[in-house]
Parts: sequence; C-alpha cells; structure tokens
Amino acid sequence: MLIAGNSNALAAGDTDTDNFIIDVSDGLTSLEQPITITVTGNQGLRGDSALDDILVATSDDEWMFGNTIPAGGGISSDNDSQDTFRWETANLAGTDTIKDFDVRDFTTSDPNIKHDVVDLTAVAFKDDQLLTDQLSVSEQSGNTVFEISDNGVVVQSIVLEGVELHTLLGVMPSEVSDFTPTEVLVALYQSEQLTLPDQIKIGTDSATTETIVGTDDSDILFGGGGNDILTGGDGHDLFLFTEDAAGTTADPAEQTVTDFSVGSDILDISDLLPEHDNIGDLLGNISISVTDDPADATDNATTVISVTNNGEQTDITLEGVGWNELGISDASVINDPGNHQTELLNQLDTMNVIKIDP
Repeated sequence: MLIAGNSNALAAGDTDTDNFIIDVSDGLTSLEQPITITVTGNQGLRGDSALDDILVATSDDEWMFGNTIPAGGGISSDNDSQDTFRWETANLAGTDTIKDFDVRDFTTSDPNIKHDVVDLTAVAFKDDQLLTDQLSVSEQSGNTVFEISDNGVVVQSIVLEGVELHTLLGVMPSEVSDFTPTEVLVALYQSEQLTLPDQIKIGTDSATTETIVGTDDSDILFGGGGNDILTGGDGHDLFLFTEDAAGTTADPAEQTVTDFSVGSDILDISDLLPEHDNIGDLLGNISISVTDDPADATDNATTVISVTNNGEQTDITLEGVGWNELGISDASVINDPGNHQTELLNQLDTMNVIKIDP
C-alpha cells in the first residue's frame, strides 16, 4: 500500500509499483477497472541516525535526510547526533528540502542533547550587497524557508519541512512578530542552528565597552549591550541596535561606529522605534546632531543619532560623517540643525543611513 512517506525509502531512480482493482456499480451493472501506480524515488541525500552526518547539497533539487529512514518510509528524529546540511556557492540552484531537521531544545543546556545545523560557511556572499539582502528566513505554509538571493533574485531555497519559525527560534508563536529580519538571522546564528562565513559579529550583553571588528565582506555587527566601538571594515555592513541592548535616558547606551560609509553601510534601528505610519511620526524619537566645520578641512566630523522610546535611549556616533558625507549644503540647516530636524531625518532616510522599518 502506498501512503504518505512511503517513497522516502526508495533510492533515487528506483521504482515501486502497486496494483489496484476499482469496482464501479450503479446498482444494476458493475465494472472492474485495474489501476497501476508506479512511484519513482526522488533525488536525495541520506544520513544515519547513529552518526553526526555532513550532507553536502548538489545542484539538483533534493530531499535531504539526516536520520535513518524507517523501513516503512516516513521520517525519524533524534537528539543524540548532529547532522550538518551544507551548501556551497558552486552548487546553489533550485530548492532543497530537509525532511527531518532536528531543532535545538532550548529547555536544556546539556551538551549531549544535540541539534542539526544549516551550514552556509562555504557560500560566498557578495561584499557589494548587504548580507540581509542576500539571505532571508521566513515561514511559509508551516515550513521555515531560507532564501539565498543575488541582486534580488532567489538562487537557492532551503526548506525545513514541518519546522515552524517560532520552534526554530525557541519562542512562542506570538513572539515571532517581535523579531526583525536581521534579528532572526542573529538569533539563529547565536543558537548555532545556522553557521555563516564569519560575517556576524556579536558582542556580549555586558555593560563593559567592547570593540567589535568586521571583515572585508558584508557583515552584521551587534554590540549586544553597554558602550561599544564598532568597525565594519570593507563591504556593505549592517549595524544592528535592539531594544534589549538600549540604555535609559539617564544612562544611554553609547555606540560608536568608526568607519561608517554612507551609501554602503546602514544602521538598523527599527527595533528601537515605536510603531509608525511614516518617518514624520518619529520626530519625537530620533534627534540628530552634527559636529562639523565646513570651513575646516581638518575638522574631525561626527554625527550623533539619538533614539529614544519609552524611557530607553541609544546614542549612535558616526565618526568621520559630517555635512558633506550626508549630502547637506543648505546653510540654514548647517547653522541651525536643531530647528531643521525634519530635513535631517529625511536626509538620513533618503541616503539609506538608517533602517526604520523591520
């Protein structure tokens, strides 16, 4: 008998045939109709429940099994081995489905309780695009889906079948909406269910000052708390600031970015902000000050963006960013920035300096 999951036990290209007889009757006459169904095993990669497997995807659309497939088909699960599902740049193509991804058990710290891993360390993400524009994670029809894109075109989809995003994150379903797309990537990276080529840099959540340095590629840098010094390096870098890492109006979190490049890098402050309909709604939450003497070419320019919300405050200092870098030449704005906050905020948005929406 063919039931859901039976074909899992078939090797790629192998077939299994079942024959059926259907009796049809109108009460007066009857008819027998033989039916033959042939199922062909799909392209797939298979591991062993007893082993820590590394399964490397090819350019085919594949079903991937980290655990042993039961004799009768279907899938199995385990938490005493760790399977790594790996993708490489040369083989990015189409859609691969992990049929039995074992998620992390967030209720225990026992190292013997293991989980599976999506390994993208061999994927060469481009340094002229933000990492978040090249990699996204979402839930689609009850499955978690990773999508790798190139210039806005999805080149590889990775489906964790039957794994809802809240389970992967270890939160309640209602809490998923609290995560920005960047926070989802950071959370999965921190949970060690996602590995990347050294492009997410995370500080501790301590109140001490940390120095966090990116790579020559496109990075995500997240201080995590305290007063941190962030250096992105080359590439298109995203600097993440979250409500959990914010200070207070009496003692703001002071974050310094030493090498912000307008037009390439971006500050993701969306989690710090209240719900809003347009950028004008945020004038009470974002204030901008620029220290820069346009007449002095040797002046050390800085721009400070202060974000407040419900008694929380984060001050972000951009070293080396002044009027010229922000594309502002209007003397009225330069001479009286306090009374031109609308123009300044709109310019930060226009120049893609800040990301205000999830």
